[in-house]
Amino acid sequence: MNGLKFIYIINILLFFFFSLFYFNRKSIKLNWKWHFLKITTMVFWIYSSFLVVQSVLVINPITIFFVLINFTSLLLFAWTYRTTSQFKFDNIFTHRAPQQIINTGPYRFIRHPYYTSYMINYLSILFISQSILLIIPIALIIVLYYFATQNEEELILNSEHKNLYGEYKEKTKRFVPFLF
Repeated sequence: MNGLKFIYIINILLFFFFSLFYFNRKSIKLNWKWHFLKITTMVFWIYSSFLVVQSVLVINPITIFFVLINFTSLLLFAWTYRTTSQFKFDNIFTHRAPQQIINTGPYRFIRHPYYTSYMINYLSILFISQSILLIIPIALIIVLYYFATQNEEELILNSEHKNLYGEYKEKTKRFVPFLF
């Protein structure tokens, strides 16, 4: 295994374990959609890591760039986790609106930094592995995340925070600052 693969695998393992810790930090009862997404995410990481380990990683500027992008996704996840740990933060697919609107940390720039960190991670995995087998699973997971964010935002917009969240929504983008 070359050094680049090693760095990539360490990053994926860190992301995997940070996510397990995040997914299990609340004792609230979650519905089947949340568990489906959790399992889908974990299976994807295991599968994609297997593909990368089995592939021949050519060390070139593009591969190095996407390994750095992959690492950036971990940093965004950690920054988001640190920000949300200061609040009572509800997980995805709950049936209640959050008790407060978080607009600090990465939430100053985007409304769903956890999802963004995952999507950056998945897309970088696609480019690192250069496996067409990942295109459909990644597309499906991103669509799942999009619908999850719609559900979460609908809950907030039907809660006592609708005015505050409406203003916040006008100032920020869903996943990518200034774009989307």
